[in-house]
Amino acid sequence: EKVIDLCVYVVLEYDVKNDLFRSRIHRLIPKNGLAMDEFIEHIHPNDQAIIKRQFDIEIAGKSHTDELKARWNIGTIEKPEWHYFEGYSISDADEDGTINSLFIVGNDVTDIIRETTHTEKNASRYKKIFQTSLTAMSFYTADGYILDINDKMREICKITEKTELADRKSGSAGMPRP
Repeated sequence: EKVIDLCVYVVLEYDVKNDLFRSRIHRLIPKNGLAMDEFIEHIHPNDQAIIKRQFDIEIAGKSHTDELKARWNIGTIEKPEWHYFEGYSISDADEDGTINSLFIVGNDVTDIIRETTHTEKNASRYKKIFQTSLTAMSFYTADGYILDINDKMREICKITEKTELADRKSGSAGMPRP
């Protein structure tokens, strides 16, 4: 079991006949399993209806695989701790087409989402500082082509929206105009 926990994926199986979710890899849910209603309660309220509808469609045999994205509470009801999971649900049917099981395979992308959000906030913060600076600034490639220019530099160099594109292509952005 410890070797299986090294896997980055979460694998759950839902037994349709017995209404029971069980963890196959990683213990995302209790060892004795969860009924569908209990499972859905762990999903963020904003995601519950979508996930339930996806499961219902697969159990009815109208689809056999679906992409899943949901927030899962790894905390308690009193103190929720939401983690982001992305993956797929895949139905398994017997010979007559009756759906016996759903398999949910995915991984926790919480750290990736938090890092991306943090990076985007920082980028936005620095972009705002760059754009509102009283100092004229511009950034160039090694070949002398403009990457970015702030409003103060546009003002000093008399760069307009019309001339900026041409300036970027020619490498002359940031050069004072007569």
